[in-house]
Amino acid sequence: ILCRAEALDTQGLQPDLMLLFETLEHITDPLRFLHTMAAKGNIENILLTVPYRVNSRFGGDLIRRNDEDMAKRITPEEVHIFELSPADWQLLARMAGYRVEVCRIYRQYPLRSIGRLMRPLWRRLDFEGFISLSLKRDNALSGRYTGW
Repeated sequence: ILCRAEALDTQGLQPDLMLLFETLEHITDPLRFLHTMAAKGNIENILLTVPYRVNSRFGGDLIRRNDEDMAKRITPEEVHIFELSPADWQLLARMAGYRVEVCRIYRQYPLRSIGRLMRPLWRRLDFEGFISLSLKRDNALSGRYTGW
């Protein structure tokens, strides 16, 4: 299927499990996307990974750098819109209509050896690691929100 992620609910899919690897941070409205998958797409389970950030931030590295990259077209593949902390991704999922069953942080470096000295380098050049979330549809919170 060739379509925007935000339009997947219109494709008549009925998967048992949706996998989103390094995708959600590129979507302009991840809250609405997840809510649509829960409410209209009837997606019961989602397994996703996103870059690990200790503190949430608006992605927009191309804007931050303010370099010549700004003169060319910017594609969704190149830009992280949201880079959220594990706690904030979990809150977003709950608001959207999913219960977090498992949350794991995978770091690019070991925590308990000399390799932990790589942490500042990973923070500067890339991400420290990734967050993995296993979500189960649960509209207890999203069903109470009147703004959908």
